[in-house]
Amino acid sequence: MDALHRRDFLRRSAATGAALSVTTVLAGAGTATADTTTTVAQILAHVESANIVVYDPGTSDERSKICIVVMYGSSRETDALPNVAMQRFAALGYRAANCAPQDGYFIDQVQYLSNSIDWIKSNINGVEKVVLWGNSRGCNLTSAYQRIAENGAATFQGDGMFLPIPDMTLTPADGIIHCDANHGFMVNCLASLATNLVSDDSVMARTKELDPLRPANGYLGNGVAHYDDEFCQKFWRAQARRYNRLLGDAKKRWEKIQAGKGMFSDDEPFTVVMGFGNVNAYQLYSHDRRFYSRTKGKCKLLHKDGSITTQVVPSLLTAVGDPGNFEAMQYSYRTTVSEFLYLGMHVDEEKFGYNAYELFGVGFDNNFSSANGNARHISAPTLAVGRTAGSEFEVAEWIYNDSIAPKKDLVFIEGETHGGGNLDPDKYGDVVSLENNYIDQWLRATFTD
Repeated sequence: MDALHRRDFLRRSAATGAALSVTTVLAGAGTATADTTTTVAQILAHVESANIVVYDPGTSDERSKICIVVMYGSSRETDALPNVAMQRFAALGYRAANCAPQDGYFIDQVQYLSNSIDWIKSNINGVEKVVLWGNSRGCNLTSAYQRIAENGAATFQGDGMFLPIPDMTLTPADGIIHCDANHGFMVNCLASLATNLVSDDSVMARTKELDPLRPANGYLGNGVAHYDDEFCQKFWRAQARRYNRLLGDAKKRWEKIQAGKGMFSDDEPFTVVMGFGNVNAYQLYSHDRRFYSRTKGKCKLLHKDGSITTQVVPSLLTAVGDPGNFEAMQYSYRTTVSEFLYLGMHVDEEKFGYNAYELFGVGFDNNFSSANGNARHISAPTLAVGRTAGSEFEVAEWIYNDSIAPKKDLVFIEGETHGGGNLDPDKYGDVVSLENNYIDQWLRATFTD
């Protein structure tokens, strides 16, 4: 089936697309018990500012009463549909939906996600429970969504916010699944900030003093480094100071906008040079694998044969490789003044840094995009899944430890990469099936048993 894109069905509303044969989506679906002679219906819909694809297995059992819903979060690319992960859950018998927002700002997307959930509940017969499913940056969005849905917008309107979010009322989900959540969109921005720019406004002039890719500072080549403690401390102080300068600039520009003296009447573009979370050049942990190398405590680790051990879980990630050219505009963080402030967080310039399993000096609690900070305010059943070959696997433990949910669980999948790939198929087996089967068992134990 050809991929569908948002632009292909913006004009369509509640249109039923071509049915999928279950056999086309069973790869990686593990112990699916679906009858492979049946089909999975693909239902397309458009709500205000979002498009929806719902996969309906056409069954009527305990699984089909649960709809798993995903929206990625702050994506600035056209979202490709269908969603393979959701197809796999439909093959297991669940209703599953991918919701594609029409613009790229977190603060707007929480409302788009609520619009999508409301449509699913009103139009997909038999849905009794909605469970949010996030991966990586998607966990930033879904965790913020559920925190607001359970506690109201006031949860992000206190004195600790640099810009309180607008009033909104969201429909709460019944559960939330985090798959290899990232550190938080703004935390990743902070950890990616260039520390040696001559000017914060240009990447083209840099000094050597705090260059993490310079051999004299500990860089060994091909993305591998070993930094001494003195360099790390100076580097982290510089990142924290620059972040706080950016916050100060954003606040001043917002005040001018409010006074009618800004670039526009409502908002302004805000560009962070060398500070986008997907650029690893200035992430010390991407090069020096002493950092984020293991869990803090003993956790469940799921192995190839389906067995589970409880242990301190090691990261299987190696250094990410040569970052290459990172001077192009595409590697900047391009947002707006208001969005930067909505996502703003408190950073202690003397404490910011990280070790083998923790991050210090960041105010997670008032951080809109932090899954573990948001978990401190979410009571819905919560499952955190870490992927041991992923770049941010340790966050799953953070979420679990911070979660206030009476029903919560944590598991690590041995050998799975951040994007759901396999570090070594022969050694680690079908990691996607292992993960899906565990999620399936958790869903049934939590909502149907």
